Amino acid sequence: MSWEKIVRLINENNSFLIGAHKNPEGDSLGSQLALFILLKDLGKKVAIYNADKVPSNYRFLPFSCWVKTTSPRGNFDVGFVLDCSGSFRLGKIKELFMKKSSLIVNIDHHISNDYFGDVNLVEPTASSACELIFMLYKKMKKDITPEAALCLYSGIFTDTGSFSYNSTSSRVHRIISQLIQKGIKPASVYENIYSSLSSQEMLYVSKIISSLKLSRRGKLCWVKTNLWRQFNSDITEVVFYIMRFMRKVEVVIFFKRLAKQVVRVNFRSRGRIDVNKIAGHFGGGGHKTAAGLTLRVSLDKAEEQVISYIENKFHI
Repeated sequence: MSWEKIVRLINENNSFLIGAHKNPEGDSLGSQLALFILLKDLGKKVAIYNADKVPSNYRFLPFSCWVKTTSPRGNFDVGFVLDCSGSFRLGKIKELFMKKSSLIVNIDHHISNDYFGDVNLVEPTASSACELIFMLYKKMKKDITPEAALCLYSGIFTDTGSFSYNSTSSRVHRIISQLIQKGIKPASVYENIYSSLSSQEMLYVSKIISSLKLSRRGKLCWVKTNLWRQFNSDITEVVFYIMRFMRKVEVVIFFKRLAKQVVRVNFRSRGRIDVNKIAGHFGGGGHKTAAGLTLRVSLDKAEEQVISYIENKFHI
């Protein structure tokens, strides 16, 4: 799949619908908003349609008020689905999003992507969907505005774990250098994203961390919560950020009971263990260092199944 085809689709069509995975975070929102700015600057009709609202710690992003959870009017020539390994990741809006889009363009960086689009641009070596939208700006020879730069920087910043993951390549740093030249203030981005928890949210995080368990060899640790509470901030990344302070731990896991017999399992790895393969064993997917899956079992059963599999398979 060539960039040239996507550039041609943008130039030859007039209306665009943009979506990304449910429970949005920095990369999904940053890539959507940067693409929105690009298309708007080209004079196109554009709407962003997501399953869930923008978390409060990302509302500082320019044009975030344009992210809607209600169906936009009319149909669209092209639907861009960003940062989704499969169309199911659109969540409850999937069917309507597909109906409203005459053609689907799938732009993603997950190695587990199932190529669900009519046009697919999947680049697993990219750090983020925002890195790919940055490349789209370059391919279209469009200047990156300060507003778009802030969106792109924020998405790359979060999806690389504040530039600490293995996906933080020299290419990423070159991109970040160009974005900072647009006037980005890294300290302000960090403050907006990670210094936004309420006292209630922090107490909830402390309860989750207090559930921490370690494998016999001490290289696997996990936490769980019996009933996941949807706050305005991105609690998942805060929990993982804390867990990554532990020495010698190779893989960290977060088990969240979403509803009766529904458990979401998220993984992070330091790189030696491929958590995409672990998630794939249970029907999930993602990246080598970040992945997830959903199990329709009890919280205790999900913990037992996943931990037993990892310990027996990887001896950590």
